[in-house]
Amino acid sequence: MEVSHHKYLSIKEAAVAYRVSRTKIHRLVKSGVVRSSSDPRDDRITLVSVDDLDSRFHGETVMDMNSAATLVGVATADKLNRMNAIRSRDAAAGVGSDSTEILREARAGRSGELGARSTGDTHTDDEEGS
Repeated sequence: MEVSHHKYLSIKEAAVAYRVSRTKIHRLVKSGVVRSSSDPRDDRITLVSVDDLDSRFHGETVMDMNSAATLVGVATADKLNRMNAIRSRDAAAGVGSDSTEILREARAGRSGELGARSTGDTHTDDEEGS
């Protein structure tokens, strides 16, 4: 099977284009419903047949294949709302921050919470001052 004669997407791109999980695409490949091939440029990447996906999902893509092929990740409405809330909070406090800093701050906060839970340390900073 030659990749150049058919339209192929990576598993991640196909999942974005058809709005399904990467796991679902992997299962379709494993069951033989969707043809796959290794990417000739990088053997770690599995390419899946757009024709097979179209027949499976009746051509119901949510975006054109070129757009799906350029996406690295997808910002969901929930993620955008959380980021906008952080931006609003920072703007009210007179602090400017970019998306990268917002994400780092949110990750650090969640990591701290998880670390505290795993060690059984459930008091907050407010409790220490009282």
